[in-house]
Amino acid sequence: MKKVKKITPKPQTKDKPVEDTSPYVFQREKISLELNIRELPWTQKQKDIINLFLHKDTKALFLKGPAGSSKTLTSMYCGLQLLNKKRVSDIVLVRAAVESSDAKLGYLPGDIDTKISVYMTPFKTSLMNFFASLTSLL
Repeated sequence: MKKVKKITPKPQTKDKPVEDTSPYVFQREKISLELNIRELPWTQKQKDIINLFLHKDTKALFLKGPAGSSKTLTSMYCGLQLLNKKRVSDIVLVRAAVESSDAKLGYLPGDIDTKISVYMTPFKTSLMNFFASLTSLL
């Protein structure tokens, strides 16, 4: 049987504030307007993921699941909530450009925006779910 050493936190004094030793991360200026994000009927598991994502101690969260399990919708909602609460200044959309059959990305007609727009469709659809006024813009 192993002995486990109990770690006790250092007591903080009221005179001396604790120094922030976290690494510096550049962020642009936060948005000044208030986003009116529409609420959706979430399942209990989706609510749990949202609560975990929006928790102040969460640094990064990766969602993995089968197609149709609302990964994009849930993560887009959480990103918009963080943006609205001014906890982040940017939302970075990351998606693997999965090529199918013989149609390689480099051989598709058009410029880079036309080629990538196919892969951005789920993100645009998620935004339309939260902002009814954006439907005409996207």
